[in-house]
Amino acid sequence: MADNELMVLIYETMQKQLNQFKDSRVVMQTLCNRVGELEKLVEVLDSRSRATDERLTAIENSLRPLKDIDSSNTKLTDSINAMRGTLSTVISPGISLVGDAHKEIKQSVRELASVHRQVMDEFEQYELRLVQIEDDIRRIIKRQLLRSDLKDSKDREDENSNG
Repeated sequence: MADNELMVLIYETMQKQLNQFKDSRVVMQTLCNRVGELEKLVEVLDSRSRATDERLTAIENSLRPLKDIDSSNTKLTDSINAMRGTLSTVISPGISLVGDAHKEIKQSVRELASVHRQVMDEFEQYELRLVQIEDDIRRIIKRQLLRSDLKDSKDREDENSNG
């Protein structure tokens, strides 16, 4: 009996081990199935990651013009601020200077116009005096001529009466 018992023991042990192998096989198949599903999930995750990377790349490419616009905006803001500075430091004082110079020029023109009027008035006075002097000279010449004519006519009368 010892052999039979040993055989039964070996048989039972073999059965247990076989059952354990079957259980292990089921566990292994379950693990394999789960690993397969995990691999599929990893592939899906990888494809989604690539798609996300492509989207991010597209977004980054779309953001580059925005960055350019932002840098342009910064440059424009700096330019505008510089122009405002130019306005306050150069143009506004320049306008004031030109305005003051314009007022001074206007005043000088008024003064020159006044002086011109005075000169023209004096010139007219001189012309009137010249005309008067010319008239006086004509009168004097006429008188002289009349006197000489009278003298000549008296002399002629005297000669005619003497003669």
